[in-house]
Amino acid sequence: MSSITNLSEFLSASGVKWHVFNLSRQVRMMPQEQFVAIEQGQQPFPAPRQQHAWLGVLFWREESQTPFVWFVKLPLDERGVFQHAALQHFLSIIVEALGQNPTANPSQAQESLLQQNPYIFQPDEHRRAAFHAKAALLLDQPASIHFEAAEAFLSGQTDADWRDLAIQGLHDVAARSLSSTKVQRTISQDFVTWPEPFQQALAQTLEHHELPNTLAQNLIGLLQQEAHASAPPLRENLLRSLTSMSNTAALQKSLLQLLKLEHHDANTLILIAARHAEALADNVLFKRFMQSVAASDEQLFSQLFKELVMIPSVRMHCLSLLHTPEQPEAIQRGINCLVQSVRGKV
Repeated sequence: MSSITNLSEFLSASGVKWHVFNLSRQVRMMPQEQFVAIEQGQQPFPAPRQQHAWLGVLFWREESQTPFVWFVKLPLDERGVFQHAALQHFLSIIVEALGQNPTANPSQAQESLLQQNPYIFQPDEHRRAAFHAKAALLLDQPASIHFEAAEAFLSGQTDADWRDLAIQGLHDVAARSLSSTKVQRTISQDFVTWPEPFQQALAQTLEHHELPNTLAQNLIGLLQQEAHASAPPLRENLLRSLTSMSNTAALQKSLLQLLKLEHHDANTLILIAARHAEALADNVLFKRFMQSVAASDEQLFSQLFKELVMIPSVRMHCLSLLHTPEQPEAIQRGINCLVQSVRGKV
């Protein structure tokens, strides 16, 4: 173990099967070769949040299929790869507590040491539910006890109270039953009429799962219809729901239409940056977005710029913005605010 420098090496040397999920923005399973390349500094971490990689590490022994999970938050350097010292510190705590066997039952002292690990975090309810729904499916395990009630409601087969549905049940349906015609039809027809709290709960569910094409097109159609609506919550819930469609031309067209509005709600702009950074890889859309943000709030421009510049697909657009001499007045003011905020920390 003394020669091991990476998490993937530790897990493989321990003889366990493992997968890593990116929980930073949308909950997504990462290809193992991609994770190893990031550990080795060969490529940046995709879609970080707050200059950190938020990970769900799932591992198990093939003979038992009993899953173990670590939720790990690791800082990234200016290149977007793991800070080596932090990764080494995390591993040293794990090895001290568990030795060479990460599936061992820890003693009370070892458990206490693990709980004090500064790199361990607790995901919010929706990320945790999305992770467990995807992990259960990956391990060929049954859905939670809440699955059937949520599926019956979302397929229009019951008039139960939506408040009785569990978040885990919604995620289990999203992971297992979105291909159902009944589920897609119910969501498409009832989304705008459901109470706003349930709209939000469903949107926070769908954002972590891949949407079938038909459902996605129906929700994009609703977004286009609601682009000029006076109630931002519906727009924001639709934007959340369509997170997995961020890199499609249809969604990018809808975002451009939305950004052409005269006034932009700050929450909507934040949501676009947080959930649709992939869409902002389109240079025209990126420039329109940054102009809208700058015109709305110079400090918000500075905050979102610092987040977006860490995302590989948008990084070059951000740097180009800084080095282009002729800029619209609003963007120039935003850049000035950004420069002042950076100088203030030096």
